[in-house]
Amino acid sequence: MNPSDRYPRLAERFGVDLRSLALFRVALGVMILCNLLAASGDLRAFWSDAGIMPREWLTQFADPARMSLYLVNGQPWFASVLLALQGITALALIVGWRARLTAWLSFALWISLLNRNPMVATGSDAAIAVLLFWAGLLPTSARFAVDAALSTTVPPEAPRHLSCAAAGLTVTVAASYVLSALGSPLGTVPGGGNPTALGAWLAQYGWLHDAAGAGVWWLFAAAWLLVPPLWPGAVRLLVLGLLCLAQLGHWLLLDDGSAALTAIIALAALLPPLFWQRLGTARTDDAGLAIYFDRDCAFCHKACLLLRQCLILGDTRILAAQDSARTRTLMEANHSWVVIDADEQAHLKWPAFVVLLKHSPLFGWSWRWLRSPRFEPAGNRLYDFVARHRGRFGAATTFLSFRRVRWSPSTPEHAAAILITLLVVAGQLQAAGGMTAHQSDVLTQPLRTLNLEAALIRTTPTMSTTHGRLLVSGRTTAGTEIDVFDPQARAPDYGTATGHAPDGVRWRRYFERLLESGHAEQRPYLAAYLCRHWRNGEQLLRNVRLIEIRPRPMSAGGASAAATEQRILLRHDCTGPNAPSDAP
Repeated sequence: MNPSDRYPRLAERFGVDLRSLALFRVALGVMILCNLLAASGDLRAFWSDAGIMPREWLTQFADPARMSLYLVNGQPWFASVLLALQGITALALIVGWRARLTAWLSFALWISLLNRNPMVATGSDAAIAVLLFWAGLLPTSARFAVDAALSTTVPPEAPRHLSCAAAGLTVTVAASYVLSALGSPLGTVPGGGNPTALGAWLAQYGWLHDAAGAGVWWLFAAAWLLVPPLWPGAVRLLVLGLLCLAQLGHWLLLDDGSAALTAIIALAALLPPLFWQRLGTARTDDAGLAIYFDRDCAFCHKACLLLRQCLILGDTRILAAQDSARTRTLMEANHSWVVIDADEQAHLKWPAFVVLLKHSPLFGWSWRWLRSPRFEPAGNRLYDFVARHRGRFGAATTFLSFRRVRWSPSTPEHAAAILITLLVVAGQLQAAGGMTAHQSDVLTQPLRTLNLEAALIRTTPTMSTTHGRLLVSGRTTAGTEIDVFDPQARAPDYGTATGHAPDGVRWRRYFERLLESGHAEQRPYLAAYLCRHWRNGEQLLRNVRLIEIRPRPMSAGGASAAATEQRILLRHDCTGPNAPSDAP
């Protein structure tokens, strides 16, 4: 018996909708692909021995519990291979092919990437790791997926899924908001970030900024409404919508990478059945549809099953054309599949596909446009091309085989879900300052091993104006002093608390950590990397200095003698022995 039917009140409180899990799966896979594309641009700098963190540093200073496949080889080509494998698993997750397995593989590859260079890891990276862990425990491919289309075991008919993993996902997402709010003063949200142009403009109006902070605080504190035993689905949908709006505001106002979008992906997994009912995925006007394929074409059968799943045509029948005299005649005369609608009208080739789109809850908007006569010739040529080469397409898709899929979690998976829930909530409680030092010490090691030490959801941060910035000054072989990261190779500007840096949230996070005394041992590696790779025509770097530029505190008279104060963190000679000197 389905646990959702056996425990309806628990299912209402802690269950998740299978359609929401499918949306969660697709969005998570897309997010990973976007992060990989961004990471590939800095592959040599971040993930290889030729960059800012060779494996030598990891063996000397990093936590040995942080394991990484990238430690096997430090060459850029090896990092490229692992990133490509990660991309393949993300694509498999998007289409829902062997979703549990690919989620676990993606989790292993993802934490390997984070552990290869912890200096550039962000809060959203840790959140993605947690979400991949949940994806490995939940039936995310029970809807709109290759697994659901080709499974020899029928996916669960009821949309609501109840398990320890479903309850754990719900609790950890809600707890991350509540504990973030409780761990900060009323009207403020912890964290740091860089404002966008819109955020900088808004910061000029202090009352509006404070009002927004107080509103976000109360909204996060009210996230317990995500798991009420009595509230109807409309309340949960309203709270989810408001939280998504808050995260969208975060994304618009602060340049914090993918943190806000990752939070929205987690919220998408909790969308109640009411959302899908309003969206129209429970339509029944496709009950009269039937798709007829060539029984002798295994590829054709699988293609029809996949279309039915992707277009959400749940009641559409898929039959062999040879079983009906009418459809057999139409198929043989036109070399085409056949779609019969509720009015017993037959449709062939491209028009048949357009009819399926018409009955799709998600893509029904497109059929009026695609049924235009100007699209039909090109559509029919595309269909004929696939039909002529269906043998090759079949050979290329042999990995899409019919197989048995287990939709219910096993006992070890229930146990893993309980354990990960306790660890993540404890990590969130630790981040909110709700643990003693001894409790934190006991908890830190298992959290670090699984990369789960950060809170699952990063709340909307506020911009701090008191911290310094890192300026990387260098002198070229021509004797010119430059700001090393200035694309124009101009002289440094010591009069403002700014310095040029490469674009991207990872570089910004790296620069922020270099300013911390606990990461002083990492500074020489940046200097050595710049000495090796900086070029401007025939000019090379002769030396590099890392300088902290900090706004000078205001004097008693309300003005400061200078705009900034400077502190040299490192001097490095590019032409001498590789032994940089630290400066007080």
